[in-house]
Amino acid sequence: VCNDTKAAETSDFFASLFMSAYISVPVWVGGTLWGMLSLEMEQGTRGWLDSDIYLAKMVCNVISGVLRRDEMLHEIHEAEERTSTMLNATPLACTFFGEDLQIIDCNDEAVRMYGLESKQEYIDGFASLSPTNQPDGTPSNEKVAQMLERAFDVGREVFEWLHFHKDGSLVPVEIELVRVKWKDGYRLAGYSRDLRSHKAQMAEIEKTQEALRLARDKAEESAKAKSNFLANMSHEIRTPMNAIIGMTSLALGSDDMERVKYCLGKVDDAANHLLGVINDILD
Repeated sequence: VCNDTKAAETSDFFASLFMSAYISVPVWVGGTLWGMLSLEMEQGTRGWLDSDIYLAKMVCNVISGVLRRDEMLHEIHEAEERTSTMLNATPLACTFFGEDLQIIDCNDEAVRMYGLESKQEYIDGFASLSPTNQPDGTPSNEKVAQMLERAFDVGREVFEWLHFHKDGSLVPVEIELVRVKWKDGYRLAGYSRDLRSHKAQMAEIEKTQEALRLARDKAEESAKAKSNFLANMSHEIRTPMNAIIGMTSLALGSDDMERVKYCLGKVDDAANHLLGVINDILD
């Protein structure tokens, strides 16, 4: 507070500003000095009253409040922009349901996932994105109402769902509904994960597993056939070999030519049979 700048040590400086008396009050915003508020007189002296000082301080407080409010609004706007950016960048289709369980907002992924043009198209046409019945035979309109009500009651519900893409193709998704606090009540937030790639991978895995199963069965059949073949061949070979050895032994131990001739005949039959078996194996 200065009642007469001529009496101040820096009178020349104040004279250059055409100030003869003044009140200067700092303006603080969030603990930072933002500037100074100055009430000035160009001529004469003035004995500033307490009411003058109080008025200057009140004006400073108003300015500080307005500036702080603007800063807070800017911070809130930036926070909203960050949240919106993160929400739109997530690979999940996010849907926000109002108090009447009708859709009131969604993110960009919800639009992209179903090949739509805008969020409004998604909000207005959400019901048309589901087939008449779900894979379990339940009508889609009945089942979605059940899932929404159950999620609202218990707080969370996870289930698979079948949607339509705008081009008519099917879009299997996994949906998680979460009850969230909103203002003076509760609402539902839905998060849908596209399962098309997952389903394709699972189908490929199942196809590979089926091919492996068929190959295993074929290998087992081949091994069984080989085992049966060897068992049969063992019998087919050993039987004539035993006959040859046995009849040869009898022939060598007998002086009866008729008996020897009989034994040699049996040896010849067994040898021919054995030759036929060996030819079958080699062929």
